[in-house]
Amino acid sequence: MGKEEYQDEESKARSEPIKIFPAKDIQQATNNYDPNLILGSVITTVYKGTLDEREVAIKSKALQCIGPLR
Repeated sequence: MGKEEYQDEESKARSEPIKIFPAKDIQQATNNYDPNLILGSVITTVYKGTLDEREVAIKSKALQCIGPLR
């Protein structure tokens, strides 16, 4: 299955391109991944943040170690 990108109807109407944010901007938007900003967590953790003066949800998948690293 390929990587899919999603734009909401409002973004399509404005014809804005999808923006990729640098990791440092995402870290800043989540206040260094502050646990108090977590909106939900099952398979991935979703944080509340602000990017480009817009409130956003930032999904972060944690790395999991299944066995010893060699």
